[in-house]
Amino acid sequence: MARRVAYILRYFPKLSETFIVEEIAALAEAGLIVSILARSDAGEPVVNPRAEPMRGRATWLDQMGRRHQLRLAGGVLVRHPIAGLRATLLALRQKSRLCLANLFYGLVLAAEATRRGFDLLHAHFADTAGEMAFFASLVSGIPYSLTIHATDIYNCRMLCREIRHAALTVTVCRYNIDQIVQRCPDVDPGKLMVKYAGVDPQLFRRSSPPAERTHDRVLSIGRLVDKKGFPVLLEALGRLRAEGRNTTCLIVGEGDQRPELEERIRSLGLEAAVELPGWLPPEQIRQEMERADVLVCPSTLAGWGDRDSMPVVVKEAMAMELPVVASADFGIPEMVEPETGILVPRDDPDALSQAVARILDMTLAERHRMGRAGRAVVIERFNERAGAVELARRYAAIGS
Repeated sequence: MARRVAYILRYFPKLSETFIVEEIAALAEAGLIVSILARSDAGEPVVNPRAEPMRGRATWLDQMGRRHQLRLAGGVLVRHPIAGLRATLLALRQKSRLCLANLFYGLVLAAEATRRGFDLLHAHFADTAGEMAFFASLVSGIPYSLTIHATDIYNCRMLCREIRHAALTVTVCRYNIDQIVQRCPDVDPGKLMVKYAGVDPQLFRRSSPPAERTHDRVLSIGRLVDKKGFPVLLEALGRLRAEGRNTTCLIVGEGDQRPELEERIRSLGLEAAVELPGWLPPEQIRQEMERADVLVCPSTLAGWGDRDSMPVVVKEAMAMELPVVASADFGIPEMVEPETGILVPRDDPDALSQAVARILDMTLAERHRMGRAGRAVVIERFNERAGAVELARRYAAIGS
């Protein structure tokens, strides 16, 4: 019966992975003892107050010192020579330095997890964290489970093998199940658990009712990377401004695409209309959601196949009673319904601008009604606490 669970992560804490923090907090409320073992510290500021105490208790494998790491890994190989040889040969067959590094950290993880008496290793993302947990389980015998998100469906070398050997495989939306089965036809979809990355509706709630506005305000949130589709949003905003609308846009986040977006803003003449403030603390993000008229999520397909599955920010916005305009693709239609927002074809700035205009042209009462419907959906289907209770039950069933 799994009660002491180690969450295995590549990085902790990550600004873009607040959903992991929320899940761990909800599991603790459900009675599980959850520890964090991450390969590395992301080196990012901690803006989520719930992450701060977790950071103080986390273990980072790459900070243990090389001699100690070698002693731990070597000890595991001495105690489990056959399993260690199997793991090594398997890693070598992948012809990947990263996989060999994950093997090494998996051996370190196995030693640390055995010493601390964990009942279960749970990896978030099947690529780095999943490989580490897989190898650690292979040599130590401690069962592992994993949550598959989005990118890891398409870039994980050992995805199908990890799923076959996992005691439990979780994914964050029904769309992902189809994608997993396409890549791993031998996987029984009935054995995949859908656990939405939920939100806390008590934390994400308005402090005051919507008020009449002086100008149209669009909000978008996410890493500044290809799959978020922000260039399409800028094109749509340019069309809205060309119609004579006094529409402004705040794009919260940071990433490698910033220079490209800044250049696009200049080329479209949107310097006075668009802000790129970087990451903001959760409290300030909630304030921006209260100030905004609509949240836009223009997710797209990156050149190498990366994509969103079900962006948590959409659920956060819905909990804040904010209407949503989003791409009609991936797992997004599982969240956004006609009563809560508008879905548009991805990569279509005309359709996006028209949908945003429809929201902006609504009366305050109409937008408020749409916002309340979105919050009701979050409370009913995307409450993190309810999802964590079921996840804790599934963890507890492992090994019982």
